[in-house]
Amino acid sequence: MDQDRGVHRDNGDHVAGAVGLAADRLAPRRRRLTLVVLAVAVALALCVGLAATFATAAHGMRTVFVSNSGSGGGIESITAFSVSSDGSLVPSPVVPVGDRPEGTAVTPDARFLYVATSITAGVRGYAIGAGGALTEVPGSPFASGGLSTTGVAVTPSGNRLLVTNRGSGDGSVAVYDINQATGALTKVVGSPFAVAGLEDPSGIAIAPNGGRAFVAGDAGATFDPVVAVLDINQTTGALSQVAGSPFASGGENSFPAVISPDGGRLFIGNVQLGSSTISVLDVNQATGALTPVMGSPFAAAGRAPIGLALAPDGKRLFSAERVLVPPGASTDGVAVYDIANNGTLTAIAGSPFTSGGGRTEAVATTPNGQRVYGPANANPGVVEGFSIGAAGALAPLTGSPYPTGDKFAGFLSIAMTPSQTPRPAFVVSSAGVGQAGSFDASATTVPGGRATRFDWSFGDGTTLPNGGATPQHTYGSPGTYTVGLTVTNDCSDAASFVGDTVFTGQTAHCNGSPQATATRTLDTGLGLSGPTITLKGKKTQKGSKLVRVKVTVDEAATVAGTGTIKVPLVKGSAATAKKKKSKLRSQTKDAAPGDTVTLKLKLKKKAKRLTKKAQRKGKKPKAKVTVTATDAAGNESQAKRKIKLKKK
Repeated sequence: MDQDRGVHRDNGDHVAGAVGLAADRLAPRRRRLTLVVLAVAVALALCVGLAATFATAAHGMRTVFVSNSGSGGGIESITAFSVSSDGSLVPSPVVPVGDRPEGTAVTPDARFLYVATSITAGVRGYAIGAGGALTEVPGSPFASGGLSTTGVAVTPSGNRLLVTNRGSGDGSVAVYDINQATGALTKVVGSPFAVAGLEDPSGIAIAPNGGRAFVAGDAGATFDPVVAVLDINQTTGALSQVAGSPFASGGENSFPAVISPDGGRLFIGNVQLGSSTISVLDVNQATGALTPVMGSPFAAAGRAPIGLALAPDGKRLFSAERVLVPPGASTDGVAVYDIANNGTLTAIAGSPFTSGGGRTEAVATTPNGQRVYGPANANPGVVEGFSIGAAGALAPLTGSPYPTGDKFAGFLSIAMTPSQTPRPAFVVSSAGVGQAGSFDASATTVPGGRATRFDWSFGDGTTLPNGGATPQHTYGSPGTYTVGLTVTNDCSDAASFVGDTVFTGQTAHCNGSPQATATRTLDTGLGLSGPTITLKGKKTQKGSKLVRVKVTVDEAATVAGTGTIKVPLVKGSAATAKKKKSKLRSQTKDAAPGDTVTLKLKLKKKAKRLTKKAQRKGKKPKAKVTVTATDAAGNESQAKRKIKLKKK
């Protein structure tokens, strides 16, 4: 029910209100292809590109993550949804979290998810696997140093995580370095950082250049809505307030925050039910100072704009709001606003839009700007999905709303994997001169997203723009041809990039170039050469159990390691000139172009024992390793490496 100073959750929690919010925070909550065309039929199976090391990339599928507060006897969990080609969501089993999960954010490379917890203040980290499967990172959970934690944001570079803490006096923001290998978090020196004049920080948005953080909340006893602006030291991660911070938001009870992709404008949702508004503030790029645009704050189309999201081009704002139909009854909704050049907001007719799932608690848009999703504060929990029309109106997706498998959404509780640079992969088969050859790029992947365009160059002067994944082409004469494929991902053509990312505050929409090109070479009369192999790793290694070699290939390939080791024999107390040769146990792995895989060739039992004895006498047994790389067409290449083993 509506209250004068807040929104009442069906589960009994009080949400959004100068008093209600404060109370709730304490409650349980590329090888070129040269094609020799012969008069006789030939079949070439050429493949460039494999899946990424992480399984999400392998599947090239977008994943939406939602935190479920689980109030009222629920699980307190995360649900991962795979996004189908039509936009519908397919849930995976929930992952229990505990401690009332709230805000969520995904790293730009789509490898790690972080979720705030509000009962035990802190954050949990998860490695993202196949289909959105989650594995908690080492050391998780990580304490934040506050009373409760709500907002979460990852820097555009992906090197740090910031979370908001409510405190007993001034609130604070905890800052962590993110281990790029494991996802584990380490607090930077001085964290958490107190935010003077801001008692109840909630939403947080980081500037697209990573230089500042903007934190929404209230001024404490007066409940005056304010926004703190914090400079982020790029070396240490330390935070410091800019002059004049915190700044008045101009609304009442500020909660969510998002920032335009160019970093020039900040949007704040003011969830006070009696006067629900959205503040639009210009950001002084030199000083960080905030100035309301003319007409700000703007009346919300519905009530209590508890979650905000921007289109990747920054031209539309989406807001999770309440709808009252009829008076006294309530449901959820997503309102859509056009953003004028001067920052003025104009609600799209029909806002807020609903598919009847419950009270929308957060909102997120896809990188192509064509769909929007919002988890609902409902029992059972659901996520609503909408397609976005050309004029901005929303229409429910097939099957919406989609069940989460738990109860009630958390605050700021949705994030999705950013669309990554494509990994082109194609197979070519030729039927000979004058006959159509087939090209198949269906194995192309876009980690975290989808491929939307395939541009072909066949090497004979013919190109096929936007020719789809499976075109055909006929060569008129024998010869050597270079075939190239450029793939484009589903990041909006109009998306506004700063550096390598499209970023609006918490989780990137797009990461890296939206296009990638793959080409391969086949020399006339020589046939296809195999993949180019680069071997790395230490040439002197410690231990007596195995030999390691790091392998990088320039095209998708299966890499196999074999080898032998010669061990000096020890007789009595001295090593002799004799050596015992033994085979190493082989290992095979799949490798994507440009990725590095580590092969571990284990010593056999007797070789281990002899190696230890030799090492104790100061000897270093010598291993010879051969790495064979085989591409999809069966073309092979080899590289060799010598490695010594010394005593640990």
